[in-house]
Amino acid sequence: FFLAYFYWQNVSDLFGGRSYFFDKLCVHQTDEDRKIAGILSFAAYVSNCKHFVLLWDKIHFSRLWCVLEMASLVKAHQDEALPLVFLPLSLAVLSFAGWIMLFFCQGIYSVNRCLGEVLPALPLLVGLIFIGSMALSHTTRKYMYQRKALSKYLSDFKVSETECFLERDREFVYNTLIDWFGSLEAFDKHVHTKVREKVLATIGSDFHFPLKYVWPLFLMRLFQEMDSFIGYWTKAVPQEDLAPNILGTASWAILLLTCFPMCLFTSYWIPHFENRWVDLVVTVALGLVFLVYTFSLWFVSNQVVTQLPLYAGIPWIVLSVAWVLFLQRGSFRGLMSRQTRATQTKKSSADEGSSQSPAGGREVGWV
Repeated sequence: FFLAYFYWQNVSDLFGGRSYFFDKLCVHQTDEDRKIAGILSFAAYVSNCKHFVLLWDKIHFSRLWCVLEMASLVKAHQDEALPLVFLPLSLAVLSFAGWIMLFFCQGIYSVNRCLGEVLPALPLLVGLIFIGSMALSHTTRKYMYQRKALSKYLSDFKVSETECFLERDREFVYNTLIDWFGSLEAFDKHVHTKVREKVLATIGSDFHFPLKYVWPLFLMRLFQEMDSFIGYWTKAVPQEDLAPNILGTASWAILLLTCFPMCLFTSYWIPHFENRWVDLVVTVALGLVFLVYTFSLWFVSNQVVTQLPLYAGIPWIVLSVAWVLFLQRGSFRGLMSRQTRATQTKKSSADEGSSQSPAGGREVGWV
């Protein structure tokens, strides 16, 4: 699992891989002539990107360079869906923290079983999930507050209030914007309308949790059970235990994909309170709701589903998959949209016969 987690990108590169344009690394930061050449090439790179990866945080659209890149993307795709991959950084941290928590929960639970359950297993598991649920509640509520403010921020955007890493670059960027849009006021209006409309339509609902963020939890659970499946294959484990184990593992692994989206969905309806103590009480209460939900999934998958006959367990798995598909409909909708656009781009390039991407035909992404 760890080898795949850290080195899979090297394996995929053997089969063609992808090329990325990372502005901080690809635009020269000290040579002014090269920097200007790089900035003037933004529109060309954006229009040729198959995917635009947006690593979003709450100050993303307050940075001049970030707004310039997003405006370039919208301008290059005015009459079509944006090839935008929206990845909130706070949810990435949350996903990794959840993965670590699950790793320790499963590890401690397994070691405790090997030692003859020297510690009471159920209270230990509940305690670990409780700690994670409190952190999950705090992070998701904070994210939802920032995510809801995104639409208003884009509506009130003013390029004059943005931050620039090097102030000496501001004048050149302003001149570029004036050249593209006619005036800075026209650019502000472009952000208020086109950029806001396109970005919000592409990134989906406020409580959308990217599927790739929860996928490691699913894979970890499958990898953990590989030794059991090998035991069944070699007949070291009784064959009559195979079906219950598969049902329980599949149920728990699939339902793990619903934990984070459900937390976001619940947090969406809870307002932010100015009073710190009231907000803390709400956060703890929401954490307890997450605790009950997560523990219920574990209990049903490991204590109930494993006792079901095969004809009753399979419909449960189907319902679990349907629940995941419903919660992750935004991810699949975005994936299908990008796949459709990629197909149309390939067809258009083949018809023209002369269009080449900046990376010599390889798949290009913008970060």
